Amino acid sequence: MDPSLLEQFLGPSSTQLQLPPLTEDENDELHPLLNNGFQRLSHARKSLP
Repeated sequence: MDPSLLEQFLGPSSTQLQLPPLTEDENDELHPLLNNGFQRLSHARKSLP
């Protein structure tokens, strides 16, 4: 995931947070969810005036 994208949504400090490493299974489940969430967020932002 693009860190600058995270900065846009969460602010610059968020990229300094260390997330615990995920197992492969968790990663496979989480990634589509995260991508969906970010797509919805960016879409919602675009539709705002």
